[in-house]
Amino acid sequence: MATSPSQLTLPREIPRHSGRTGGDRRAGAVVADPADLAGLSADTVPLLEVAAVFGAPFSIDDAAAVLGQPVGRLLPALHEMLAADAVVPSRDRMAFRHEMVRRAVYARIPEPIRRALHREIGRVLLGRDDSAVAGATHLIEGTRSGGRPDTGVLDQAVRELAGRSSPAAADLALRALELTEDTDEERFSRTATAVDALVAARRIGEAGELARATLALPRLPARPAAELRLTLTTILLMSGQADQAAAEAAAMLAEPGLPERHRDDARRTQLYALLAVPDFASAEVAAEAILAGQERPGSDAALAGALLALGWIAWCQGNLTIGRGLMQAAVRRGDRGDSRGQHPRLWLATMLVAVGEFGEAATAVDQAAEEVGLAADTLWEPAVPLLRARLALAAGRVDDAVAEARLVLTAAEGQGLRQSVPLATVTLAQAALRDGDLSEAARWIERDRDQPDESRVCSLGATARVWVEAQLVGARDGSAAALRILAGWYESLATQPLLLLQDPAAAAWLTRVALSAGDRDRAEAVVVAAELLARSNAGLRSVRAAADHARALVDADPAAAQRAAGEYRHPWSAASAHEDAGVIHARGCDRTAARTAFEQALAGYEKAGANRDTARVRSKLRDLGVRPCHWARADRPTCGWASLTETERRVADIVAEGLTNPQVAERLFLSRHTVDFHLRQVFRKLGIRSRVELTRLVIQHDGDGRPSGA
Repeated sequence: MATSPSQLTLPREIPRHSGRTGGDRRAGAVVADPADLAGLSADTVPLLEVAAVFGAPFSIDDAAAVLGQPVGRLLPALHEMLAADAVVPSRDRMAFRHEMVRRAVYARIPEPIRRALHREIGRVLLGRDDSAVAGATHLIEGTRSGGRPDTGVLDQAVRELAGRSSPAAADLALRALELTEDTDEERFSRTATAVDALVAARRIGEAGELARATLALPRLPARPAAELRLTLTTILLMSGQADQAAAEAAAMLAEPGLPERHRDDARRTQLYALLAVPDFASAEVAAEAILAGQERPGSDAALAGALLALGWIAWCQGNLTIGRGLMQAAVRRGDRGDSRGQHPRLWLATMLVAVGEFGEAATAVDQAAEEVGLAADTLWEPAVPLLRARLALAAGRVDDAVAEARLVLTAAEGQGLRQSVPLATVTLAQAALRDGDLSEAARWIERDRDQPDESRVCSLGATARVWVEAQLVGARDGSAAALRILAGWYESLATQPLLLLQDPAAAAWLTRVALSAGDRDRAEAVVVAAELLARSNAGLRSVRAAADHARALVDADPAAAQRAAGEYRHPWSAASAHEDAGVIHARGCDRTAARTAFEQALAGYEKAGANRDTARVRSKLRDLGVRPCHWARADRPTCGWASLTETERRVADIVAEGLTNPQVAERLFLSRHTVDFHLRQVFRKLGIRSRVELTRLVIQHDGDGRPSGA
């Protein structure tokens, strides 16, 4: 394996240390005589070559393992390399004194020997947690085109890297596939491994293309083909192509002899695709067939999927208590089986947010996040920050909602998982409306409209987009224009109440718009639908509050509006009810009651981060002769301490205590990504680059944003 010493002639003029005097190593000296390395002994050359192939600073133990020798036997060679100034100590490792020296040695190693060294180094490094990625890189280099195929080693490497380093595992799996002949019986199993590795590495588009191309081939083995098709079906679903996912699942279920485990998984995936299309009628038939055991008793995973589907259908049809109960049953059943690919807690969290059970919703999202992480379920990852964004917006934490929704878009769009994009985009539009930035809201609505049609099918996203667009149009062009957008929705609310379910303030808003446009019939239709929903779901405070609020507007009853405000769980909805009570009082010339109601509305809107609504209520208070003091979001400058939001100041305060970002996240009940986002905003606004600078500024300012001692 060794190269003869005469082959190690190096180029002249390489920067070096002159090491001949021992204490006079002067940086920047020049190699005047290449004989320094050309004269190395034959016993030293193999170690020099191994060091050159390692590339980065290398461990003496690793070099000894590659050469199959004890460390003690390498000591003479190491001392000779040090004396020749070829290498220098680098902490607990050794490194070439200059990269040009290493390259020169590397270039003179014969190609077959070089590849063999890369493969052997890869084997040595692969078994170590802190060196697995480097080991994978060496293995890939050692099996480049022209080298001897070593697919068995690559297969082992992929298995060892799975879960530790997804990108490296994906590269190795693709390399193993590239080295596999078309006629090799291992080719299909390596393809399935490569698809799974690409999904784990979040290279979803590549995974889908490889799966499609492979499934188009003739004479595929049945069981591996079923697993590959299941993966493709889930990729299609989470990529926003629910109709294609449903078709793929149906094709699987039509195949004779499909293994029962794969049949259960296909039925479950089909259910989710039908819910997303949405085709509730077909989903209900399929779910009931699973529960009835028409084909065979379902597994826990299949039964959980059926319960989930029926729970979601019941919820969307307005049977909230039944839907929630079925979803909770799906959670319990899912806990007994494989949670991968279903995560009913995410669906349950959506319901809990809608009825204002924010604490339970947060717990459900946290547990679902843990499930997704433990199952390494990459395809469901964007759903977690999406639910956190929806929860934050409903609870009045607009800044947190924006941070989480932007995280969804970054992850989902980068990976091609477009199922979450519509609702994330709409969430950002809603946050912009709360903040009073109508132009920003319009940009997000337009961005959603530009999405491919198949990725905008999801019923939640489509309903939310129409709802937010109507609010935007109402703010810009008045109630009559908003009424035109929602005209068809008024007639269908009694049978399709999803709009009323998504936002408890929707009933009052729709009623208010219809009354303002002079359409009392439509206003009455909203009240009837809201009251029907409340009667069907006795005990749900937010649903009852929504119905009472809408009725208060039609009857011009300020006391009913105030009662509704007290029943709402959502801060924005409660503030809206207080404001409506104030308007009704003002029309009745009860200025004292109007002032009280408006002040309650002002406090609620400020808590909900609703800058535009806050400004409107202040205007109404000024009309009553009240001049409230405030520090409004709109009054904040764009940079400096006063520009920080309340959440950003809380993050800054805790960071200044010396806590890490994960510790800050735990303290504030936020995700790590949300804290990262807020801290970047703090650094940008304050023009700083370090936590030390931030700590100094926090010490200089007190809690209300003014310099200490001012």
